[in-house]
Amino acid sequence: MAKKIFWVALVIGIAFVIHSFNMGGSHSTAKFASSKLLNNIRVVPVPSEKEVGQPIQASDLWKDNGAVVLLVRRPGCALCREDAVQLNRLKPALDQMNVQYVAVTHERKGIDEFKPFFNGPVYLDEEKTFFKEVLGNRWSSLAGTLRPSVLSHYRDITKRGIKGNFEGEGRLMGGLLVLSPKPYVPEGSQDKEETNIVFEHREETFGDHSDPAKVLAAVKQMMKSLHPEQDFSAFDLAPEVKDFSSQGMCTDTCKT
Repeated sequence: MAKKIFWVALVIGIAFVIHSFNMGGSHSTAKFASSKLLNNIRVVPVPSEKEVGQPIQASDLWKDNGAVVLLVRRPGCALCREDAVQLNRLKPALDQMNVQYVAVTHERKGIDEFKPFFNGPVYLDEEKTFFKEVLGNRWSSLAGTLRPSVLSHYRDITKRGIKGNFEGEGRLMGGLLVLSPKPYVPEGSQDKEETNIVFEHREETFGDHSDPAKVLAAVKQMMKSLHPEQDFSAFDLAPEVKDFSSQGMCTDTCKT
């Protein structure tokens, strides 16, 4: 029995090493995707899993006054649903600033069940360009689900009323972008390429969510650069959601 436990522990340990290696460098040192790349991405509005709209240029989402774009790793994932719920705290302030708030996923499966958790339209990136080229094509091994921090996080949100399933491709990591309609050259850029990204969060582990306060701060800074005559300091986050079951989101469609 002791030998069996040893080999199980060894396999899990090796899997964690592979997982860490596959994740690549941290998001803080990654180069933002260029405006040229961003302008060539096409997404499809998804009213439901069984019907899709006509493809549009993704840049249409931020061309007027900017956008917050949540890149969803897996719509059926309970941790991804929790991320969406907490990011909904941004929605009142974004509406007042006329900033778009959208989610983009790379697969249809689970979109219908994800929608009650997200207060904005959902789009499909069929080519996975946001995930592969913008966020760096970062894949996680399934061993990532065994991290103590991930298991603890999952148990916590389940107790608070949010559930998910294990359907779909959950290894291609997601993140979040704040995009400006006005391209710029980032400070310190060596190649002087323009980008529209003013804030980027790359999911490093399962449940590694962006901080809504940091996202809002980035949006305010973007809006101030676009409209220097206006004051955006009064806009704030809505209260944090503690009990998901009270929000009417966790119905029969989101059981494990």
